[in-house]
Amino acid sequence: MIYFHLLVEGLPIEPICSLRERYFWLPIEISEIILGSGSNAAKISYRDYIETRAGETRNNIIKVMIPNKNAPSLRFYADEIPEGIMITDGMQWSGSSARVSVLVIEISPDVSPSQYTFEIGFKINGNDYGTASCTIEVIE
Repeated sequence: MIYFHLLVEGLPIEPICSLRERYFWLPIEISEIILGSGSNAAKISYRDYIETRAGETRNNIIKVMIPNKNAPSLRFYADEIPEGIMITDGMQWSGSSARVSVLVIEISPDVSPSQYTFEIGFKINGNDYGTASCTIEVIE
């Protein structure tokens, strides 16, 4: 598991502390998986567990890298999305060897507190690499 700190300016979220007008939040746990094999194996970093309340929106920043290759084209699909949870691809950007996407996860106000699991599917460079599980825990 990898941990990173979010560094964002001007968001309407309560920060843990501020330093020179930059805000720092608690670490977010990130999972890394490998999908595919050989020279086409893709290293994927994402949040496999997200805790939230009903009526809120959360983001899952997904990074996809295929070593020694230019930034891959990336499309998502989702399987078994629970009722009351909507997922959209918010934005994407790329660097020399990675593509990053922000999946926007909206939780309806009437979703009951519980754990909900769905599959995020990856189409990389036109090939289906399979899926990875993501669990949303809706708390009171």
